[in-house]
Amino acid sequence: MIRILLAFNLIISGFVFSGCVSEPTQRELFPPIKGPAQEEVVSLQKIIAPLENKLLGYLEEIMVKLADNVPTQQIYYIRDRYYKRVGLITERGGVYRYDANDPKDRAVKIGDFPMELAIQALLHYSGPVLLEKFEPE
Repeated sequence: MIRILLAFNLIISGFVFSGCVSEPTQRELFPPIKGPAQEEVVSLQKIIAPLENKLLGYLEEIMVKLADNVPTQQIYYIRDRYYKRVGLITERGGVYRYDANDPKDRAVKIGDFPMELAIQALLHYSGPVLLEKFEPE
């Protein structure tokens, strides 16, 4: 019995050290992008503060195609009332704010929130929000 356990341990450790059992690499999980990502605007909505009847900003729904072998991803850009991009929300609820002090204008993750809380956090607003379909002229 002990010989069987020792043999089993040697076989398992051989797989681990030989690389047969390994975690996927960053490159396998996120294949390199060939060329720029393709973004398509799906919809644009106004973000309204209904109690004050005031425009807070815009919600821009985007479909992003990164590479041929990667599924299309849905993201939402949040823009302020001057149409400046202030953050984004991923399809899984990840919320990112653009860092004003970053010269490369990178987004920093601030958490995972449902849509309304994400909008409130990105626009620094604590009241209810209303989304209204918007067709630019």
